[in-house]
Amino acid sequence: MPTFTAKFIGREKGAIGIFYPIEATVTVAQASETAARLALYDQYEHIQQLTLTPVDLEPRTIYEACKAEGIETDNHESDLYIPATYRTRELLKKYGKRGEAFTSQIDGTRWYDVPFSFDPFWDRVARRAEAKP
Repeated sequence: MPTFTAKFIGREKGAIGIFYPIEATVTVAQASETAARLALYDQYEHIQQLTLTPVDLEPRTIYEACKAEGIETDNHESDLYIPATYRTRELLKKYGKRGEAFTSQIDGTRWYDVPFSFDPFWDRVARRAEAKP
């Protein structure tokens, strides 16, 4: 279910007195800001200066998913290396990636080489591009 972070000026429902800054999280059935705004009125009133930001709870990349699940990762340049297990095979399918299996020369375990999927490499490339005049 979609989740939003809401920042606004208001007060809790039924409270008497001044308005104050509030930051709240709201989960709604539909992925719409209107549904999120209406859901806030279940708990708050006099909502002003509302900003809603969608919270992305699902990892967007296979690298993020591996990190979120505590799966060991390694890399060479932009290629992501992950252990060859049932769970990582499922992640490869879910994210539409192809991983070529190989055997580690260090300890003899099986790994997948997932091309162009090591996010920190691409983050560094983007920062370098932004820094160029």
